[in-house]
This record gives sequence, C-alpha cells and structure tokens, in this order.
Amino acid sequence: MNYINELKEILKLDNIYVQLTLKTILCILIIYIIEKIGIKLLKKTKDDKKEYNYTQKFKLIIKIIMYSIIIIIWSRFIKDALTFISVISAAFTIALRDLIFNFFCGIYIKINKPFEVEDRIEIDEYKGDVVNIKAMNFEILEVDNNALSGQSTGIIIHLPNSIIFHYPLRNYNKAFKYIWDEITINVPLDCDLVKAKSTIYKIVNSNEILKKVPAKLKKQINNVTNNYRIYYNHYEPIIYTKVEDDHISLQLRYLVHPKKARFVESTIWNNILTAYKNNEIELYEKNKQMNEKTNIARKERDEEVKTLESQKNAYSKIAENSKKDIDNIMAQLNNGENVSMTRLTDARNEYNANSKKVKEIDSQIENLSAKQFKLIDFNEEELSDLSYLKIRLSSLKLEDIDKLKDDLFVIKKLKYSFLF
Repeated sequence: MNYINELKEILKLDNIYVQLTLKTILCILIIYIIEKIGIKLLKKTKDDKKEYNYTQKFKLIIKIIMYSIIIIIWSRFIKDALTFISVISAAFTIALRDLIFNFFCGIYIKINKPFEVEDRIEIDEYKGDVVNIKAMNFEILEVDNNALSGQSTGIIIHLPNSIIFHYPLRNYNKAFKYIWDEITINVPLDCDLVKAKSTIYKIVNSNEILKKVPAKLKKQINNVTNNYRIYYNHYEPIIYTKVEDDHISLQLRYLVHPKKARFVESTIWNNILTAYKNNEIELYEKNKQMNEKTNIARKERDEEVKTLESQKNAYSKIAENSKKDIDNIMAQLNNGENVSMTRLTDARNEYNANSKKVKEIDSQIENLSAKQFKLIDFNEEELSDLSYLKIRLSSLKLEDIDKLKDDLFVIKKLKYSFLF
C-alpha cells in the first residue's frame, strides 16, 4: 500500500517532476509539428539540390533548439551547474567518445566541405556518389570498381564521419565537375596517322554530350588554378601518340562528367568501329597481324621446301646415274671384262655421298613441314578452353592438337603461338 500511495503522490499534477515531464513532451510535440510544416514548405523549392540542403540545415536547427529547450526545462534541478556539466561531459567523453568524434567531424564536413551531396568520392575501399550527409555519418551510392566512370550498383553505404580523418579522401568533383578520361586506340604502324587522328577528332568533337560541356568550364578551371595551384595548358580533347613494338597507340584524352564517362566512352567506341567499317580509320588487329605474319612464314617455308626439293631431285639424279654406273661395272666384271677398280670405287663413293645428301634434304623438308609453331609462356585461361587452342593453332592438324590435352604438364607450363 505504501508503494501505491507514493505512486499517486508522484502522479499529482502539482508534482514538479510531472510538470516538467509534461512540459518536455509538449515541447517535443510542438517542435515536431513545426519541423513537419517547415519540411513541407521547403518541398516547394524548385531546385532539388537546394531543397535537400535547406531541409538538412532546417532539421539540424530544429534538433539544436529542441535539445536546448529540454536542457533549460530540467536545468533548475541542477544545484551546481558546473559540477553537473563536468560530470556529464566526462561521462559522455568516456561512454560516447566515438559518437562525439563523429558529431564534430560532421561539423567539420559542414564547414570545410571536403565533399558535398552529389560529389563522387573514394575513401578507403569505398567508392560512390554522396547522397546524404548527417550529423554522425554520411551515405554514398556505391559505384563499381572504376571510380572515374563506374556505374551505380544500387547499394547504399553508411560511413561514419570520422573516416575522413583515418583515410585519404578522393573527390572527383571538388576542383570542378569534370574529369580527364582516356581512351587508347591502337592502329597499325603503316597506317595513315594524320587521317586516323582526324577521324578520331571528328568523332569526339561531334559527340552530343561532350558538346554540352558548359562554357563556364574555363572559368571553373581558372578558379581551380587560383585555389589549388593547379594549371592546365588546355582543356580541349587531345591525342597523344606512342609507338609500341608492332603498333601505334593513340591515347585520346578529354573532359567529361564522371557519371557520363562510361556512356561517352561507349559512344566514341561505337563511332570508331563504324568509321573502321567505312574504311575511315585502320585499327590494329593482333590476330590479323599474326595471320599475315603466319602467311608470310608459310610462303617462305614453301619456297624453302621447293628449293630443297629441287636440290633433292638433282642429287637423286646423280645418285641414280652413279647406281647405273655401278651396275654396269659389276656386269662387266661378271662377264670377265677388264675394268678399273678405281672407277667402281669412285662410282660407289659418288652414289653414297648423293644418297646421303638426299636423306639430309628429306630430313630438312620434314622438319620444315612440322615447324609451324613455337612454345612460349602462357596464362591458364587460354588453355582452359581447348577449342580456343584449335582456332588459334589453325595451321596444325586437329589430331595433333588433341594429343596436347593429355599432357597436363605442358598445358600448365606452356602456350602456343605461330612461329614467324
């Protein structure tokens, strides 16, 4: 009964605790209504980005006001305010140090703006577009492995604000809203280089998205140079030339918005392939070059075989004549005729020497016929598909290739390419 009486005493309206609790609830309710009305009015803003920024700032102000009023309501019970603040601060510092650190990091982000909503950033192993910045954390919409031109995976990643002090931050939009993207186009060594570059420039300059790069880009770059000591000599598409072992690399560099980079690259490649089909540009084709070299090697081999066969025929005739001389001399000896033995010895020596030459040439021809590829290092992916080998080694007989699949050691250690 004593407990029930005490409970009734506490719940009396003239009880100070009840009054303050009711005031607190009323305060929270009023502020909640004000927040909802304010957000509804802010939604009338036409600019989505401004609407988002104003809404976030409004929510933060409302929370600060609400917490301040609640502290004021209950502060009358604190006899020693300084002692209370010290105790609470110590408790918060020990128990909620990570939350407090994240909160102040959030203030740092708001003031210094290392990134803003819609910026594409990369921090630690996370890459994506910033979609929300809160008091304790921020959220990014993840993109795939290529941060520059990657597409959204649809996954929202929540990161604590404190992460910006633990890992380097890459902001692909901080300086200005565009990035330098590159495409490498390989062309043959003997191509018309001037025509190739002209075709590529024509394709890039006619790209609808790149043409819409705002005129204020130059102004943005000037601002960057003023703030970051970064200088650009040009900001238009440019092609750099690099000579490789068996082809020329044309490295196209141009400015594009990160979120449109992948689509622009795909469009440029489609146009380059169309130009290639229309004979407006030559592209380096490794397989084609290999086939051309293979055909040259085959012709050289066939010519060498023809030369050897011609030599073989000559030696065969000499050996055949020497054999006839030996047979005639032996017939004369059998008939009791007087024949010089030196003549017989010379004929036999000549026959043996020419027969030996014929055998050597036969061996050379056989080696040339079998010498169609050489062994070099390879990656296992190529050998995992035997049909790929059959296509690549088109100069070999299929039954010879089939024998290779039984030799696992060779398959794991070697790969095959045409001998040039």
